[in-house]
Order: sequence, then structure tokens, then C-alpha cells
Amino acid sequence: MKRGHAIGCITLGFAVVVLLLSGCGDGRSNATHESSEIRRISFPVPDVPTVEISASNGIVTVRGQEDLTEVQVTMTLRNLGASLEQAESRVDEMIVHTDRVQDRIVLGYAGTEQPESIREHGSVEFEVIMPPRADISIEVGNGSITASDIVGRFDARTNNGEIDAARMSGMLRLDASNGRIRMTETDGTVDAKTGNGDIAFSGRLGDAEHRIETGRGDLEIELPIDLSITIDAVASAGIETDDLRLEGDTDGEDWVATLNAPAAATLILVARSGRIELRGVQ
Repeated sequence: MKRGHAIGCITLGFAVVVLLLSGCGDGRSNATHESSEIRRISFPVPDVPTVEISASNGIVTVRGQEDLTEVQVTMTLRNLGASLEQAESRVDEMIVHTDRVQDRIVLGYAGTEQPESIREHGSVEFEVIMPPRADISIEVGNGSITASDIVGRFDARTNNGEIDAARMSGMLRLDASNGRIRMTETDGTVDAKTGNGDIAFSGRLGDAEHRIETGRGDLEIELPIDLSITIDAVASAGIETDDLRLEGDTDGEDWVATLNAPAAATLILVARSGRIELRGVQ
């Protein structure tokens, strides 16, 4: 009898553990129903607005549009629940900031402000359309950043996600701790880095110091063949050049050479664990 009782207790205990681990009765673990809600807001703006966007979890998209006199914001809130009603309730309770402080527009979703049940599965996607001339700052914890057709200062950082910037003019500072960076049709000053991921760049650089760096990944750089610039490059897996008439010693994994000397601009390229490919374009 004692032996049978002991076995029964062990079996019951094991069943309880299995139920707990499987999240039985736990709305978070059984969160299989999704709810979403779209919210829209717009802000009349001065000639050059300043826009700050932060999201602990979510995608941010920013696009410049000519002849626009306001900042148009579309937010898509998402959350999960054990039932559709619970998911809808969690979406309703999500805290999202849409504030205007003088000439600054501040948009934000912070997981630390949400109750744990909402924070675990909550995300907010920001889509912002604005006049092309603007100063923009974006910080994302988990998610990608996409921007296009902006003229001005553009700072973007994501801890886990990719950054895509197209047809950007002005000062670009891009930082992806874990993700790829791509810049196309760029015109201005660039400081771009990622800890883990490839970086692709094409465009024209101004007379300043520029830096493109990856900790683990490759750099693919396209420069106009008529651009005057000094290139300071280092790559653990080697450096390849194509269609660029560089003056200087371009042998090895660490060199400095100039395109169309004399040059007032400098481009520093670093691939700590990867290669660099330089190409010339018309």
C-alpha cells in the first residue's frame, strides 16, 4: 500500500509539473489569438519638423512626401491572448505616446510602461509620412527601420533588426547592433555601423569624414567614379576593388588610397570579420 501510494503521488506530481510547464490556464503561454487596432493622428508642422520615434518592439517606417504640410502617423497595435476577447482587451490597454512639444513630435511605445501581460506579446508598428525636410531620431529595441526621401538629420538605432535607407540626403547616423544595413542613392554624410550583419552603400559622399563599420559581416560599397575621396580600409578577409582608379598601395587587408586626388573627403571602412568590396559606378 505504501509503495502504491508513493507511485501515485509521483505520477500526480509529474502531471502537475507537465500542466504548469505547458502553461495550462496561463493566458500568456496559451496566447494563440491575435488582435490588432489601427490608430491615426496628424500634426500640422513648421517648415522643418523634428520627429522622435521610439518603440521597444515594432517596425518603424518613415517616408518623405513633397507638398505635405503635416506629419501623418499610422500606428498598428498588436497583442495576443488566450481568447480573442483577451487579445482585444490587451490592445485597448496598450499605452502609446503621440505628443507634440513645441516643434517636436514625439511618438513612443515603451514596454516598461506596460503591465507584464501586455508587454510580453505587445508590439506597435509606426508608419510616418511627412514633409521631406525634417530632422528625425528613431530608436527601436526589437524591429526594423525603413526610411526614404528625407532631407536633413537622420539618426536611427535598432538593437535587433535591419535598417534600410533610400534616397536620403543630409547627415545619416545608423546603428544596428544585430542586423543588416542598406543605404541606396545616398547624398550626404554617413556614419553607419552594425555589430553583426552586412552593410551595403551606394551614393555620393560630401567633403567630410565618413565611417562604415561591421563587426561581423561584409561591406559592399558603390561610389561614383568621378568622386574625390580618400579611402581608409581594413578587412580581415581582404579587400576587392573594381572600376576605381585608386592612387596608393591597395595590397593586403589594411590600406589607404585616394580616388581622384586631391580629396577633401575621407571614407573609413572597417570589416572586422569579413571582406570589403568596392565598386565604381557612372
